[in-house]
Amino acid sequence: MPFLRSLVLLAIVSAAVHPSNPPLHKGGQGGVERRVDAEGDPLPAGVLARLGSARFRQGSPATCVAFARDGKMIATGSSDGVVRLWSVVTGLEIRHCSGHSGRITAVRFARNDHYLVSASQDGSLRLWDVSSGDEARTFSGHQSGVLCLAVSSDDKTLYSGGSDRVVRVWEIESGKETQQILGHRAQITGLDLSPDDKQLATASNDGTMRLWDLTNTKEVVNFDIAKSGPSFRAAFSADGGLVFGATSSDGGLRSWNPATGKETRRYPTKPLVRSFALSPNGKSAAYAEPEEFPTIGMKVKIIDLESGDEQRSMPLSASLVNALAYSADGKMLAAACSDCLTRVFDSGTGKLIHPDKGHVGIVAALEYTPDGKHIVSIAADRSLRVWNAGSGKELASFDALGIGPADLAVVPDDEKVVCTNGNRTVLSADLAAVLRGDEHPFEKRELPVVNNVTAAAVAANGKVCAIATADGAIRFQSCSTGEEQGILRPQKINPRTPAPSASNLAFSPDNRFLAGRCSDGSARIWDVKQMQEIREIPGMDSPGPVLFSPDSCSLMTADQMLRLWERASGQVRWQFDITRIGGVRCLAFSPDRRLVAAGHADGTISVRSLASGNELASITAQQGAIQALRFSPDSQRLASGGADSTILIWDVGEQWKSAHRTEVKLGDNELRTLWRDLADSDAGKAYPAMDRIAAGGNAAVDFVKQNLKPAVAADEKTIAKLIKDLDADDVKARDDATSSLEEIGEPAAEPLQKLLDGSPPLEVRTRAQRIIDHLKTGTAAANVLRGLRALEVLEWIGTDNAAQLLHTYSRDEKTPGLAQEAKFALERLKRK
Repeated sequence: MPFLRSLVLLAIVSAAVHPSNPPLHKGGQGGVERRVDAEGDPLPAGVLARLGSARFRQGSPATCVAFARDGKMIATGSSDGVVRLWSVVTGLEIRHCSGHSGRITAVRFARNDHYLVSASQDGSLRLWDVSSGDEARTFSGHQSGVLCLAVSSDDKTLYSGGSDRVVRVWEIESGKETQQILGHRAQITGLDLSPDDKQLATASNDGTMRLWDLTNTKEVVNFDIAKSGPSFRAAFSADGGLVFGATSSDGGLRSWNPATGKETRRYPTKPLVRSFALSPNGKSAAYAEPEEFPTIGMKVKIIDLESGDEQRSMPLSASLVNALAYSADGKMLAAACSDCLTRVFDSGTGKLIHPDKGHVGIVAALEYTPDGKHIVSIAADRSLRVWNAGSGKELASFDALGIGPADLAVVPDDEKVVCTNGNRTVLSADLAAVLRGDEHPFEKRELPVVNNVTAAAVAANGKVCAIATADGAIRFQSCSTGEEQGILRPQKINPRTPAPSASNLAFSPDNRFLAGRCSDGSARIWDVKQMQEIREIPGMDSPGPVLFSPDSCSLMTADQMLRLWERASGQVRWQFDITRIGGVRCLAFSPDRRLVAAGHADGTISVRSLASGNELASITAQQGAIQALRFSPDSQRLASGGADSTILIWDVGEQWKSAHRTEVKLGDNELRTLWRDLADSDAGKAYPAMDRIAAGGNAAVDFVKQNLKPAVAADEKTIAKLIKDLDADDVKARDDATSSLEEIGEPAAEPLQKLLDGSPPLEVRTRAQRIIDHLKTGTAAANVLRGLRALEVLEWIGTDNAAQLLHTYSRDEKTPGLAQEAKFALERLKRK
């Protein structure tokens, strides 16, 4: 899977019953019923429940904020280039304005709140009609990003500054640029007009704040603060008698006399005060500063400007407050935060108008409990929360995790919850204690301190977690003791480059395999027990998630293509072009294997048939980037966790029905053709044949029983003789030995590697290496592949007859590989 690169992939779950849905309220035309969340706020179409609050939540970090003059509405900008308008009373989005292609850096209301001006890193300013959200005008002229703006009190003139070091003056009515103010040597970061609109204060990264006479656009005062570093903001006091600013290195909020240019006061604030706002009456100032270590987050403080005394202190979980703004009457203070929330405070009491509810950070991972009644989730706010999956009500919250890539598993067999932040701790608890909300249910295990963690995953059984680091290592840690159990390192494709590191990890549901997306553009599969790489899939064009299918026989990867790979052969079963801005962030399989879902960075969710890969639905989730997905145990609901900190429960019952495999009667000729296709080296041809055979039900089970004959197992003596024949005098004997060893497959790999570790003749070395390469990156032998695929088909059919046949194959000592796969298939069927 942003900060949480790791697109978190979870594990588990079996059959369930659905809890009750949220209530239906009547509203709209004709009293049409609409579904609402736990706070009474309306839900999007197709959503059954919302876990968390939609109030002042958006899908990307809030970068700037402004109040309308009547205080009933605020506007926010965000890093996704969207301007949003919010009701202060309800906390809900009224509408949004789309058109910018870069981060929004400033917003201001104009013309009695009928219009809104926005500035963006895309180099433009835009004027929006507040009533419709339509763009009324574009102001073009800046050569690079626009970072700040100011609007005259008569709403006729617009001032803007940015990375091109120029202050540009615009006529709002016509959109024409009327003037330029030059002088700064670095980007301009702040603008403010004096109360009488006769002077303009500017802040810049050139280490100065400057005052300009707007009657002749000449510089009046240069507040040279170069020793203090760049300045971030400039603001006039309410009477115009002081100019306030903040600088980077010496910390803090300072004030100057605009007539003399002399500093009048320094306030006791910490360094890096980038956000501050002056109250309209000029008596107070609000600013944001980091919490004291080791507490993580920010504090918004309000101080008395005359005495310097602190009046209010409001702690926030956000890692950064990007902007602050007072309402016109000074009674409210808004904070645009990096955790995708905008918070509005009562400035008199310091209390939130709409208190934080639910997660207040990107949802990193989520999981249904085995009965489907609850959801457990973890997020970037470092909390683990438990929810009623039907009503959306939060039942318990735990401050569980630190910072870093995280993963979560709910373990049905042991009835445990296990989670890790990948960096320092593994937490485990009894599921019942977590659901009850016990005060301290988690047992904490410290992991060896590992820096530069790139990905983390918890095995489905909750016993092991895998931690990937930037040096290319993947460390396996015991979840019960915290002890290291082994280290893997991806093999290099190019020996001249550094070892590739894994950016996404996922365990197979049967706990035997680990898959990862690596920095060299490959996907890898490792055998967990043997601690060795068994499959390398090169050629990925961008980072993306990986996920095993419920039967552990397929691996899904996503970049610009969504691909389903066959684990046994490393070949593609199906693939589709899914080019989207930002790509895919997460994947999910339905437990019954009918559906697969992909969550995209653009906020959409694609639901597909696992059998064909065809898209059955495209859902616009309105949650920002979709960071976590999980199907309910009965496969008919889909939970999505977004960058906006909420979780939505979607009804996918219709898609589930449309993906149902209808039982058919297959003729003998068709079965023989399908059986031949099962041995095809092209997994894309074999996979539809598997699905077709599975549709035959018990009749297909009988056909498999008649046709899947155990292969004669190659013993050590046979393999040794064939290896010796690689150096035979007769060319045909050498060719026959090569073909036979390729057909034997994996059992020949270890003896061949021992041969290569010695000093065999050149031709023998060439043949042995070719065989090993074939085993690693080529297709497995046809008879072995057909057997493995037939076992998959039996598991898909899942009837008593299919289970009995799997039991028979599991006891075949002549083909230990096939027997082992049959045993695992049986175990999975028993858990359903």
